[in-house]
Amino acid sequence: MADIYLSPKNRSRVYRLPFLPEEFPEVTRAANNEEFATYQDGVYNIPGDAGLREIPLEGVLPCKRYGFAKSSVRAREIISLLEDSMKRKKPIRVVLSAGWQTSMLATVESLSWHFDRAGDIVYSAGLKEYRNV
Repeated sequence: MADIYLSPKNRSRVYRLPFLPEEFPEVTRAANNEEFATYQDGVYNIPGDAGLREIPLEGVLPCKRYGFAKSSVRAREIISLLEDSMKRKKPIRVVLSAGWQTSMLATVESLSWHFDRAGDIVYSAGLKEYRNV
C-alpha cells in the first residue's frame, strides 16, 4: 500500500497525506559529471559526485472530512508545515512508501496552492534533499 508522510525534522508531528497524487512522485537525481573534449581523441566524461534528490509533490488536500481519505489531516496543517519550513529555513522529513521506503530530509524549494470548486486545496511543492553541513 502506497503512502506519503511529511513531518518536521524532529518528527514532533507526522502527517500522512490524505489523498495520494494521481501519479506517485518521481524522485530525480542528477550527477555532477564533467565532460571535456580532446584534440584528437574525442569527448571524455569524468564521473562526478551524485547531486541532491528532488521530489515534486502535487495533489489535493481536503479542507473538510472525507470518509475515503487515508487520514484526517487537514489542508491547513500540511500547508502550514511547508510554509513554516520555508520561513524558518528548516528542513522537513519526507517519506515515500510504495514497494520500498524512501526517507529523506528536504527543503521546500517552491510552494503554490489554490482552492478548487469543492473548497479543497490544490497544491504543488518542490522538495530538494537536505544534507547536514
